[in-house]
Amino acid sequence: MGLFKRLSLAAKGGKPSAAPTQPSQPAPTSAPSSSRRPAAAAAALDKPTEDALRALARYDTVLLCDDSGSMEPMWETELAPALAAVVRTAVRYDEDGVDLAFFNSRVTHTSTSADDLLDVFRRVRPRSTTPTADAVKRVLEPYMRRLEEWQSTGKSAGAPRPKPLNLIVLTDGAPDKGQSPEDVLVDVARRLDKGRFPPFQVGCSFVQIGNYSDAAEHLRSLDDDLKQKHGIRDMVDTTLFEGACDADYLLKALLGGINRSIDKRN
Repeated sequence: MGLFKRLSLAAKGGKPSAAPTQPSQPAPTSAPSSSRRPAAAAAALDKPTEDALRALARYDTVLLCDDSGSMEPMWETELAPALAAVVRTAVRYDEDGVDLAFFNSRVTHTSTSADDLLDVFRRVRPRSTTPTADAVKRVLEPYMRRLEEWQSTGKSAGAPRPKPLNLIVLTDGAPDKGQSPEDVLVDVARRLDKGRFPPFQVGCSFVQIGNYSDAAEHLRSLDDDLKQKHGIRDMVDTTLFEGACDADYLLKALLGGINRSIDKRN
């Protein structure tokens, strides 16, 4: 993940490559069993939902959590179950492991184990600011550089194209001043269009935690307005987490950024 320090958890067997820039973030070790809280179980899914979710096997899935101070009131009651449902579903389809990152850290944790990733989440506490644009860029920019490098040199050498990227951002939707991710998303979309990459190459799904009306309007504009306003591809979806970890929520959260028919669902 480029600018991130990538930490592969026990299920991956990897080793860290650099020192974290935020020392208060947890190291990827198992929490004591006595400190574990119940996590949302994976929803029982019908066959059409399972069939749709199999598309995730073609993607690298990155979960980016807002760990700013404004998330504290809903950290345990809303974000925890929303994330747990997504994690437990996503790891079933990504053989490379799902990535978990946070707004205020350059560390990325990767694992095929939902329990390992949720242990990491339990040891993070909300703090600091909401640098949404910076956090989104830390995920997308290294990927775009790798994709463009493949197009310029790797493609002719017979290297496989990087797997498509499915970025899922869980946030209350209210970025700091000057930290709207609009410019980052527009830049990525323009580069994808210029390179004539397929429409499914990169998707970004924003899951709103909480019900702040101003934040909801901001996220809605990212979903509905960018294509028409900037003349770019539609690669963004937003959904409100309303407490139910059901099939509709999982489809919107996990596939909304990469499947236009699901994106259009309310």
